Amino acid sequence: LIHEIRRAGGISILFTDEKEPKRLLTEVTAKPEVLGIGTAITMDTAKELLGERVCLCGNVDPVEVLLKGSKENVERAVAGCIEASAQGGGYILNTGECVARNTPPENIDALVKTALELGKYSYRVN
Repeated sequence: LIHEIRRAGGISILFTDEKEPKRLLTEVTAKPEVLGIGTAITMDTAKELLGERVCLCGNVDPVEVLLKGSKENVERAVAGCIEASAQGGGYILNTGECVARNTPPENIDALVKTALELGKYSYRVN
C-alpha cells in the first residue's frame, strides 16, 4: 500500500497505536514517509529509537490533554512534543490519534498558537 501511495505521488503516513516502543523498529521497515506515534509511547522515546530514519508525527493526547485539560496543559504538551521531536527536522505536530468531539475550542486554539510560536524550522536557500 505504501508503495502504491508513493507511486501515485502521495505521501504515506503509517499510524498505529503501539504500546511497545521496540515495535516501531519493525514498522519503520515498511518505509512510510511519516510514522504517526500514538499516546502510549512518548515522542522522545520514538525519536531516540528511530532518529532521523522517518518523519515522526504526534502525539498530543486528544483526551486527557485536549479534551479534559486546561489551556496550560495543552501548551505544555505541545512544547514537550516539539522539544522532544523537532531536533534535526522530520517532525509534524499532531494529536496522538484524533480530536475528540466536544474538545474545547480554546484548547484547539492553544495547540495551534503554541505550534506556530514554537514549531518553526530555519530554512536556508543555497
